[in-house]
Amino acid sequence: MEILSKTLTNQQLSQIDMLEQPVVMPRPIVVEFVGMMGSGKSTIASLVIKELNRRGYSCPSQKQIVSWMTKSGFNNSCESPGIIEKLKYYSKLSYLLAALRFPRIAFSAYRYALTVQPKNKDSLQTSRAPMYWMGILEKYTQNTLYDVVLFEEATLQYINDVPLYGKQFSRNAQKELISKLIEKENHLVVFLKIDADSVRERIKGRAAEAHSENMQSWAFEHEAEDYQRQKITHAIDIFESTLKHLKALSPRSLIEIDALKEPKVNAALVVECIEKLVQSR
Repeated sequence: MEILSKTLTNQQLSQIDMLEQPVVMPRPIVVEFVGMMGSGKSTIASLVIKELNRRGYSCPSQKQIVSWMTKSGFNNSCESPGIIEKLKYYSKLSYLLAALRFPRIAFSAYRYALTVQPKNKDSLQTSRAPMYWMGILEKYTQNTLYDVVLFEEATLQYINDVPLYGKQFSRNAQKELISKLIEKENHLVVFLKIDADSVRERIKGRAAEAHSENMQSWAFEHEAEDYQRQKITHAIDIFESTLKHLKALSPRSLIEIDALKEPKVNAALVVECIEKLVQSR
């Protein structure tokens, strides 16, 4: 692979300059992507991991992270979790245990779901995700020898699914939950921006590919995918609201990228920002 930094534009370099006095982050540096389905999170993440490895940084592969998710009961890969893992994820007891571990996040997530109108069980069910992700992050990113752990989706991504099943939601409740997560996590967040027409086309292609490969993930994600496609304006509004809160709450830990640009260009920006943070520790 060519040295990615050569592909950076002046605008992208200005984002790296924002990290001249970056936030102090623990080892490993955790990077979390946020963006609509079809925005290119997986593609860019793969390029970033490959380049980080080339530069000598240790980070888990996407396959390794999928295995962490599977063991925790997230059925969003072709590796379907077993009965025990499913029970850990879906049971009310697991929800209670997760809430006891992260009570402030649990309260904010539940309150956020209750603001969705009209009220529905899907929003309440989805509000569990931030706590489960906190469990994954706590278990697998602490006391590790990795330099960087990169998630193509994690807590901040899943909070965008909560209001998808309604028509209205409280932006104040959304901001409160994001604030709690940022306070707990201290991650580098990569936000991918994309327009409605591009999302529609990419989701169609993604669905066709998933069906052709008989991916188990579709059983887990099809409802969220349908809502993002059918309520595209509403979905983009939710993600844009998340971006607004991130800008206000943690601008120095945020990278904004245009999902329509070449993946190598976007990956270059992310790699340079990560390397600056690693070197500043």
